[in-house]
Amino acid sequence: MTTNTEKNENITVAIEKKPGCQVNLDIQVSPKATKAAHQRAIKNINKEVSVPGFRKGRAPESFILENYAQYVKKEWEEVLINVAFKEAIQMLQIAPYSQKQIKKPNLKSMDLEKGAEFSISFETAPQIPTIDVEKIKIEPVEQETIDQEKINQTLENIRLHYAEWNEIEDRAVEENDYVNLTIENLDQKTTMVEDNRFHVSEKGMAKWMRALLIGKTKGDAPEGTSEKETDEDVAFNPTQVKITINKIEQPKLPEFDEELFKKIGVETLDELKEKVQKQLETRALEEKKSKLREQLEEQLINTHECEIPESIFLSEKQHRLAEFKRNLESNKLDEATHDQALKNFEDNVDKRVKDSLSLYFLTQRAAEEHQVQVSNEEISSESMRMMFDGSITPEQMQNHEAIQSQIYLKLLRTKVEDFLLDKIGQI
Repeated sequence: MTTNTEKNENITVAIEKKPGCQVNLDIQVSPKATKAAHQRAIKNINKEVSVPGFRKGRAPESFILENYAQYVKKEWEEVLINVAFKEAIQMLQIAPYSQKQIKKPNLKSMDLEKGAEFSISFETAPQIPTIDVEKIKIEPVEQETIDQEKINQTLENIRLHYAEWNEIEDRAVEENDYVNLTIENLDQKTTMVEDNRFHVSEKGMAKWMRALLIGKTKGDAPEGTSEKETDEDVAFNPTQVKITINKIEQPKLPEFDEELFKKIGVETLDELKEKVQKQLETRALEEKKSKLREQLEEQLINTHECEIPESIFLSEKQHRLAEFKRNLESNKLDEATHDQALKNFEDNVDKRVKDSLSLYFLTQRAAEEHQVQVSNEEISSESMRMMFDGSITPEQMQNHEAIQSQIYLKLLRTKVEDFLLDKIGQI
């Protein structure tokens, strides 16, 4: 907390700054300004009352004071506090973040000869620093090279997408089969995967899972424990699972011919290869940018301190907790697992909220300073993309304004981050 004092001929203000953008002002009003507020209160009441023999606002002051003393006093308090408060925030160059966050003033004294004193507390807008790119150190990220093997694999995936699937009934699962599986988490008593197709291969399935399935037949439901695939997977937790084999299948792959080209929307195999290469390169570039953005966000949080208004912090925290609890309930976990998951979330939610809001305020300021904008066309395009890939559901789209706002903020943050990375020389 910090305290300092400012004054002019009308007021003396002791300002106390507290965490969470909270501010308390102790304001002393001079006798001269207090008398001016009293005179203004009398005139205001005079204009409101009807006195026989006088036009409104023309009754003698003594008559108003004698007959409407309680109304004059109430108006005096309001005028004095409003005028002194307005003068104080102008002098201090601060302002409430919203009218809702101004607490009721505490009038300590009010006297025509001695002056007045009151205190008032409110929440200010956050002081957001300008982003200094010199403070940000980003490690270079290599972009994935798109070679012929990756192109060929994508072409094979396209054939798989349009394949006819033949179910195998007369034998057990073998290497290179495709299996339709339902996977249940026995620890948490939840279904992790339902009726999804997997390739029984080194690239398509974990080694422990292949070992569990090969030799089993349709309808079998072997149980086992997941295993770590690499030492790099530091966050791995073994899970007891039950895997039900719904189908064993083999694809009948279509040829790259005129009929398949028509379905894909190309005319030749060369055109398809060129299209695939461009898509893979675009994806590789986006993955590189995504890794750079993650570094940038961490650097911004660590190098640019933002004090978050307490009301916004609490509101966002409550929203996240409520959403997490709803998701927990829908998963139907046992009581111990439910309570542990909730505790883990609550232990980390403060930092997550603070980091998220810091990035929001920093990118908003950077967008204003560098005139980074998002067009309506960009918002519409991203909305369509998210609907097609399932990121947002038709039900969510019914809340059109909220979804549009979320998309706008997401695009703006991405554009600001890419602008900063370009200034740093990483894009």
